[in-house]
Amino acid sequence: MGDKTFSRRRFGALAAGAGLAAAAAPLLTSGSANAAIDKYHGPLLTAGWEEFKQAVALGRHNLTKVVATWGAPWDNPDFQLALANLTPYTIVRTGTGDTDAVLDPAAVVNEIRPFYQYSTQVRPADRLIIELGNEPNLHQGTDFIRPYADSLHAAIDAVQANFPGVRICSPGIAPGGNSSYHDWFFDQRYKDAVNRCDFVGFHFYGATEFDPVVYDIVGALTGHFPGKLWIATEYGLNYSYDGDPAAQKQAKCRAYSDVIHRNGHPDVQNQLWGATYFHVDMQSPDPLFQAYNVAPEGPAGYQA
Repeated sequence: MGDKTFSRRRFGALAAGAGLAAAAAPLLTSGSANAAIDKYHGPLLTAGWEEFKQAVALGRHNLTKVVATWGAPWDNPDFQLALANLTPYTIVRTGTGDTDAVLDPAAVVNEIRPFYQYSTQVRPADRLIIELGNEPNLHQGTDFIRPYADSLHAAIDAVQANFPGVRICSPGIAPGGNSSYHDWFFDQRYKDAVNRCDFVGFHFYGATEFDPVVYDIVGALTGHFPGKLWIATEYGLNYSYDGDPAAQKQAKCRAYSDVIHRNGHPDVQNQLWGATYFHVDMQSPDPLFQAYNVAPEGPAGYQA
């Protein structure tokens, strides 16, 4: 999701192509006849802090994702400590480096500093995962790859120098855009930066079901980054709610659960470390953006 940018979902660019003690490890339920695959899992916060916490409890989640520059008053220590205690692992995505702008290393340090300060008060540093940037292929062509890659190297340097022990995730690449994930993964300078990270970030979406492009992304990740762990830092379904919204939101979360925990694809089983679904949003007036919202009832249907 681009900061304040919702248009790509409206125009179908992508569709075309609870607490810490509750979940120290993924929990198994009897919701499926197939054996569940243990993965870290949870929601992404756009707006609605109380509903976000409720989603974690209902879904028995053990991973959350937030954006450093919006979503909650992150300059408030109470929110920082609550976030650090909410799930065992937290992904914090930078505001800098979003879609049309390269990463600014100084901004990365300023944005991440409060999250690191409070997270490390209550848990080891490696429970904080820093996602550097967001969907740089969405609007930009191939001439953007090299300057973005250079900025990613600089941002990694800044994180390693200032926040020892954290894990780093490369920017989530969009499944559709003005340049493809193939373009980015074939660029050696960008690939070298991704290989410096602990995780490869990627996104996938669909309308009523997940787009087949998911499996092309899986193949690309496996081919370009063999043995490296992935995080789906955004994934979502955007069908509208007809009839009972609560039941349909729960059905959506069961679909989320199935693709992460019961997919059966060997590369997903072996290489996908975790995933955060898009999203908890209690404020956007955009009907399509709200169609992605699962709060407050949906996570009750998540079956890990």
